[in-house]
Amino acid sequence: VAGWLKCAPALAHTVHAQAGAILASDELARFFDPAAFRFARNEMEILTAEGAARFDRVVMFDDALWILDYKRQLLDSERAAYAQQLARYRMAAREVFSDIAIRTALVTADGRLIEIA
Repeated sequence: VAGWLKCAPALAHTVHAQAGAILASDELARFFDPAAFRFARNEMEILTAEGAARFDRVVMFDDALWILDYKRQLLDSERAAYAQQLARYRMAAREVFSDIAIRTALVTADGRLIEIA
């Protein structure tokens, strides 16, 4: 992992552990199991009238498109800024995916899903 990320081994170990927590989370399993969704993309960028938006992960289910944004942690002082960020993501996604519900959430490094509407 350290060679792939071009970082120190200690940081690579931390990143590996965080990715493992996300992938082991029962709450997040449906977002990473190809049998559970129609399609998924990482680092998806779309162009809108307002400019470009880049989503960490997009997952399309039959009933909704989810935009997931990865965060190492979520501090109470950051909630308002992240809510604004995800509101911009929903608006941008509606320009491309106008016929399905758009949902947004933060995924924390400890494997939690925090939906922000």
